[in-house]
Amino acid sequence: MNRLTYTRVLGVALGLLLQFSGIAKSREIEQFSLDIARLLAIPLAPAATTAGVVVAVELATALMLILGHHRRFVFCVTAVMFSIFALSQVGFMFRGIEGCRCFGSLLSGVPRSAFLAFNVVVAAAAFVLHRQESQSNSQ
Repeated sequence: MNRLTYTRVLGVALGLLLQFSGIAKSREIEQFSLDIARLLAIPLAPAATTAGVVVAVELATALMLILGHHRRFVFCVTAVMFSIFALSQVGFMFRGIEGCRCFGSLLSGVPRSAFLAFNVVVAAAAFVLHRQESQSNSQ
């Protein structure tokens, strides 16, 4: 498999993951908003806005990854997004907040440490894909 096919397949896989996550969060947006409010210690109204923006960015990024548009930029956004998700997991762990709404309640029994490791690995993969796209565009 050549590099272009490899990055395309991984891009689609990341896109499907983000699509699944965004849809799951949107189905339980109220609970996701509460989790954000507890994590950031902010009122519910700004947390609800933040939750809506996170879901919208996830779904837009998913669509761009699946379609293969602006891959270098989208891989960078994906790496940043999953880095933020990993930092959120650390915040939840330190604050003792139960229940991750990363995928709605579908995967609520998964240990938080597993989500942290998963987010770090996906962020690193997206960064590597971003670097590969940057190198192939400069040649």
